[in-house]
Amino acid sequence: MSRVDRARIEERTVGFVKLVTARRRVLGRVGGGELVGARTVAPRVGELIHECALAMQTRCFAGRLTQTIHAYPAMSMAVEQAGAQLFPLGRQLVENDQ
Repeated sequence: MSRVDRARIEERTVGFVKLVTARRRVLGRVGGGELVGARTVAPRVGELIHECALAMQTRCFAGRLTQTIHAYPAMSMAVEQAGAQLFPLGRQLVENDQ
């Protein structure tokens, strides 16, 4: 959460978002793999978990969380940043942002 601007503004940077993905039968980990689980430990997690729950229900690729437009600044940017870390370029962008 220390990389989420809204959390910085509110001085509530303790916490994290963790995404769990699995291979798809034919496509493997294309698109970051299928989202099969998520863990959020942070202030106001109720704003974060619904997006992950919808992605799991629809058997969505985790990369779609990164492609989704998120309000700025909002705590939900943590989900976008977690999804970005599933890709080499996204990992580099998130790490360099700090």
